[in-house]
Amino acid sequence: MTRSPLFALSLSQAIATAAMSGAFMMGSLLLVSLSGGSAAWAGVPSALIMISSALILQPLARWKDRHGYRAVLGVAFALGVAGGCLAAVGAALGSRILLMSAFVLFGAANAGIQLCRFAAAEMVAPERRGKAMSIVITGATAGAVGGPLLAHAAEKAGALAALPTALAPFLALSLVYLAGFPAVLPAMARASSAPSPASSSAPDADLPPAPRSRLVYAIGTMLFGQVAMVFLMAVTPVHMHQHQHSTGSISLVLTVHFLGMYGLSVLGGWLADRFGRIQTISLGSVLLILSYLIGKLSVSLPAVLGALFLLGLGWNFVFLSGSVLLSDSLKGRNRGRIQGISDGAVAFGSATAGLASGLLLGALGYDGIAWVGLVLGAVPLLLLPLARLRS
Repeated sequence: MTRSPLFALSLSQAIATAAMSGAFMMGSLLLVSLSGGSAAWAGVPSALIMISSALILQPLARWKDRHGYRAVLGVAFALGVAGGCLAAVGAALGSRILLMSAFVLFGAANAGIQLCRFAAAEMVAPERRGKAMSIVITGATAGAVGGPLLAHAAEKAGALAALPTALAPFLALSLVYLAGFPAVLPAMARASSAPSPASSSAPDADLPPAPRSRLVYAIGTMLFGQVAMVFLMAVTPVHMHQHQHSTGSISLVLTVHFLGMYGLSVLGGWLADRFGRIQTISLGSVLLILSYLIGKLSVSLPAVLGALFLLGLGWNFVFLSGSVLLSDSLKGRNRGRIQGISDGAVAFGSATAGLASGLLLGALGYDGIAWVGLVLGAVPLLLLPLARLRS
């Protein structure tokens, strides 16, 4: 595989993450404002995006099996452009219905772009898949940092032009998706001519199919690694606010967390290729457990910084290696269906974890959250026997 398609996929991840982070920030603030200041609406954008992602993944995966990754990216970018325009209209009219519809489109766009990360693993030899996947996921780093900055800059520019609140930021998100057409799709056209999974010249065509238990292990580790990460991340800003941490400190913690999630992906890819997917997943599970232990022991800023960094890094090791292991295990033309099931489960898990963590924080307190999170983070280790089964 040439570098051009690989870096095009990385750019697509940056686009998706920038749009999602910007939509989360502006959408939450705007919905709360339109609802008279009710904080109950703050989690609606993330829930709608995750649920929409989960529901659309199977149709997108089947579309991918018929038409390829490039077609899925084209559909995803078009949905993102439509979502940004619809959200801008909703912001201008003060319509919660239009805004929530836009978040559904954002979720569908995000699902398609995330699904296409598997293309990186399918276009290289098995021993290089960890590195390829890590390069793609690293692209999300720029998006995670740049999305809120772009939304904030667009909001300021819109205010100078006397535009309605949040109209300019959502239009800017549309432009981000629109940029994906010339920036990503031409490079992916070259990748579409690569050998298909069923071809005798495909890198893993001569390998025997993986045991079904290996598929269950790969999907299960990604699911519970995601749930463990979202479960703690979602309540940390509230927890810090309750202990009189400043907004600046909370922002710093989230920035460090995103650095752990995406910034060191190359390390995770190297570990997966050098020491093995299963070993890297197990290391990630240990880091998830450690993050909950550190977070439980102290509410000081250094402790929370360390906990959220390890939470992000542990997630990266589990999710990246799980994705590569799933690609290793899939054969034939219907691999998109299994990838869709996997990503759909992860999306539903994210939505459930985000909603449940807030409810449990009120019912059990942060200590209760920590105990539940410890168990969730340990699940990839508990699933290890599945990776060793032969059927």
